[in-house]
Amino acid sequence: MYPKFTKKSALKKEVVDQYFSGYLKENNLTEEDAVSAVILAKKIMRERDASSYRY
Repeated sequence: MYPKFTKKSALKKEVVDQYFSGYLKENNLTEEDAVSAVILAKKIMRERDASSYRY
């Protein structure tokens, strides 16, 4: 979700906070929605990684 034109390490916390705040408002999302999405994505990635080691 970082802007594609910059690297994470180059971003200041205030800039990142402002970017995500605007993103959430534009898409009518709450912080809880964003946290739930991250948790779900991590779960899916763990399951995918675990299934790739079975073979």
